[in-house]
Amino acid sequence: MDDVDVSEEHTLDEFDIGTSIMVMTDGSLRLRFGLMPPSWHHDEGAFESFEDRLASALGVEVEGLDTEFFGIARPKPDTVTTLRTWLLELKRVHAR
Repeated sequence: MDDVDVSEEHTLDEFDIGTSIMVMTDGSLRLRFGLMPPSWHHDEGAFESFEDRLASALGVEVEGLDTEFFGIARPKPDTVTTLRTWLLELKRVHAR
């Protein structure tokens, strides 16, 4: 995943500042968070096993590249939309 460029970037500042989904030239995705856990979190357990929860929600393998950086080598056609929806719902539920 290191020798590819970003072909498209979707910012998700509505989730937290600095969050984005990057579509790479090889078709893979990268998810970057400005902070992990996000600045708004109040539920300590909400981000435990985050990589596994994310993979389960998306139905694809997710690789934790760093605390704030995740890779998806083989996304489904709707993974960007599903990811955006899932993250915003996660915030809705846990940012009280």
